[in-house]
Amino acid sequence: MNIKLSQVGPRGINKECFPNIISRRQTIFVEMNVEALHGLAVILIPIIVIGLLKRSTITAAIATVLYLFAAFYLLDRIDEAVSFWISGAYTGSLISMVVLASIYFYNVYKYLGYERRIANLLKEKREVQLSLATFFAGFIEGVSGFGIPVAVVAPLLYTMGVPAVVAVSSVMVGHTWAVPFASMGVPTAVLATLTETDVFELSTLTGIYMSFSLTVAVVVISRLLKTPVIRTIMYALMSFLVYPIAIALGPITGSVAGITLFTISTIEALGFSDTLKVLSELKPYLFLTLVLMTASFLGFRGLEVASFLIALSGVIVQLVSKRVGKEPVINAVKMAWKPFMAITLFASAAEMAGKGGFMYSLAQVIASSVGIYYFYAVPLIGALGAYFTGSNTTSNIVFAKLQEGYAEFIGVNKPQLLALQNTGGGIGSMSSPSKIAVGASTTEGEEIESDVFRTVVKILPFVLLPQVIIAMLIPLR
Repeated sequence: MNIKLSQVGPRGINKECFPNIISRRQTIFVEMNVEALHGLAVILIPIIVIGLLKRSTITAAIATVLYLFAAFYLLDRIDEAVSFWISGAYTGSLISMVVLASIYFYNVYKYLGYERRIANLLKEKREVQLSLATFFAGFIEGVSGFGIPVAVVAPLLYTMGVPAVVAVSSVMVGHTWAVPFASMGVPTAVLATLTETDVFELSTLTGIYMSFSLTVAVVVISRLLKTPVIRTIMYALMSFLVYPIAIALGPITGSVAGITLFTISTIEALGFSDTLKVLSELKPYLFLTLVLMTASFLGFRGLEVASFLIALSGVIVQLVSKRVGKEPVINAVKMAWKPFMAITLFASAAEMAGKGGFMYSLAQVIASSVGIYYFYAVPLIGALGAYFTGSNTTSNIVFAKLQEGYAEFIGVNKPQLLALQNTGGGIGSMSSPSKIAVGASTTEGEEIESDVFRTVVKILPFVLLPQVIIAMLIPLR
């Protein structure tokens, strides 16, 4: 075919082909924006259902999965949807097994009377109030999670004469540094698994970043509890021990750092003899931590290994105590079945949205719209997600693929960005209405919930600020 010079465009392209090229580009642009809208919907549905409509996490998860199946159907990709859902549900079930095992172990601890005895040992020891609200609450979060720290520590502070609002608020703020390591690292494992990131590296970065927010939390809580200045400074400096522990131990940073800091601070406040008495009532958890540390050093890691070892440790503790009963198992199932279902469903939704390309398209839109500036807001995004959905785990599931896609598009370090999502979600969980309700119920009831919420919301920006500063200091490629 002969082509006249007037028919040739500036780059040597036949002008007659322009309509086809433009049409194809428009089609790709439309498809990308449709998928981006689906990705945005996946984020907004849990926020609307849980945060605004006040429905359960399971309801939000079901609504999200159903929406995704409808989206895949409209795109004529229903076969892919089924495959992605099965893959995600399997991953979610592995994560949920760790949750179930951790709650079972906590119920063994409670069933054997350890929780009651340690409360009796500490209820008159006002010198350890700050340590209880931060380090001990963080330890309990690391080995259990799911609102247990506030249910255990808040009433303990209350019996020491701390006003109910202050008692609950102190623990709500004080345990957040360990939230990414809850249940031996479930929120971090979720984020790492969904984004195919090394869980040890992500845990290490999370611990390093969170040590700075823990320092701020210690100072703020010390003002609430009227702790002496010298002790406040000492505990604030001690908080940086989380840094080397995170480098060495990764996923179990919360439990190990929590018990280490609590032990040192208790020796300072009560002396060596009384500290030994307190630690003797933590023997089951010390045993569990030792088992997981040993397994990690020997190279036995992963969700399956963690859930098996936690459950096995619970059985061993019962056998050694010669008090074997079915009550811990029954209570664990009652407490864990809802989180189990919600995590499994949300993980399947995350897999569908991620592998379906929805989050990838949304990340591309964000990257092209705001560029690098979004990176500095990642901790805030994580915090808002935790507030609206009620947990760091759910926040990580909802935003995992979006953050991963953005990191790839903008060219920033993926583990560092995900660590900021993780720390932001952990800190944001201090404002979780469900956790506040648990803490209030153990002291003066629901009439203090609004006061606690107002208190923690005022504190949250100060504890979150170090994460924003870290984001600004991270060198970008």
